[in-house]
Formats: sequence, structure tokens, C-alpha cells
Amino acid sequence: MPRLVASSLLDSLPPRTVLFVAGDNDSYPLWYAQQVHDERRDVTIVTMPLLAASWYPEELRRRQSLSITSASYSLVGRSADIAASARRAGRPIAVALTVPDSERVRLGGPWVVTGLAAIEEPTSNSTKSAVRLDSARITAEAARIDSMLGGRVPRSAPDPVPFRIQLCCRVGKPV
Repeated sequence: MPRLVASSLLDSLPPRTVLFVAGDNDSYPLWYAQQVHDERRDVTIVTMPLLAASWYPEELRRRQSLSITSASYSLVGRSADIAASARRAGRPIAVALTVPDSERVRLGGPWVVTGLAAIEEPTSNSTKSAVRLDSARITAEAARIDSMLGGRVPRSAPDPVPFRIQLCCRVGKPV
């Protein structure tokens, strides 16, 4: 399931996207897909909780030219700085659906959900907090996930993320 989710998430993103994720359960499968399976290495993954560590923002600056410009110590404030840096570089911004709505809104917007991520649509006339669903892409992604699962149902786990993703794809809206 983690490999499936990582591939689905990466495949739904535009080239050179900066993808914000909620933590380790998102990051590790994505890093594995990129490093071991050479999938979508053009996508930069920003693990929001790691922004509290001094080394992580420095690595993003050094490796990806993404920087924090304010003196903010909040994770969302630092994430918003990274998003602004990506915009200045002409890079698309996306947020995994596992990131809470309150944090996603502070990163930018308006957003379009294309699968397992919301992608910023800065040219839209919608309000910053608006979320539009790309029903065709969500339906296609749900069919792809169902096909890859081959009729298997993911086992239950204390982590609600797989359930939320499966529900999102079946219902066609973020939860």
C-alpha cells in the first residue's frame, strides 16, 4: 500500500512540483519511490514537521534553492516561506491530502484536487481557500488504485491515512 500511494501521489503532479507532506508516513514511501525506483525525482518533497530541525531547511536551500526568509519558528510559517520561494522559482506547489486543511490554506491557494494531492491554481479567480475537484482525474486515479490493489482490501491499521485516501478516491472528495 505505501508504494502504491507514493506512486499515485507522484504521478498526479506537474513537473518540478514542490510537494508538502504531513510527516514520516508520507515521506518515507515517497523517498523510497524516488531513490529506489527512480520515480519522479523532479518532485521536491517537503516534510513539514522536519522544518523544525535546523539542518532540514538548510538542505532544502542547498539542494533545491528553496529558502526560509522570515524569522518564523512555526512549521506552517516556515512551510509558507518554502512555498513562496518555490513560486518565485516558477515551481508548482502541491499539498498531500494528509496535510490538514488549516495548514494547506496557509500555504497558498486556490487548490484543485487531482488525486491524492491538492495542486495550487494561482491563476484561478477563486478565493484562496477554495478547493476544486478534478472529477475525471480523481475517478481515473481511483480506478488505477483499485486495479493495482487487484481486489485486495488494505488491512486496518492504527494510522488512518490509508483509509482516508481510499475513501477520498471512492467518494471523490478530500476528507
